[in-house]
Amino acid sequence: MKHHIFRKYEISSAHYLPGHPKCGVVHGHNYLIELGFETKDGEPLYLDFAEIDLRVKKLLKNLDHRLLNDVIKYPSVENIATYIFKELYSERLPIKIVRVHEDSRSYCEVVGDYDEDISGE
Repeated sequence: MKHHIFRKYEISSAHYLPGHPKCGVVHGHNYLIELGFETKDGEPLYLDFAEIDLRVKKLLKNLDHRLLNDVIKYPSVENIATYIFKELYSERLPIKIVRVHEDSRSYCEVVGDYDEDISGE
């Protein structure tokens, strides 16, 4: 049996999407980020929320109150979610799901397996 534990975070950031008719000008969002981690059945406290927070907050500090274009080449919601997934994966966290909400109606969800090759090569 698989379990997923989730933790939510919020950041405020600006971005622009070059060439996009509406989003091509600098604007901002209050992003809600949901992170889902896969835990193993029968292993008590496989992941501790405090440990997750320590590691995730280092990553999000680089995105919060920043122009995301300085960090991510084309910071669409899909690319933001993928960036977060890959960064947490590289930290050896058993990330399974990343949801990045731009607003109350729009979000992107990235689902991957910790064991798969996500290098994109």
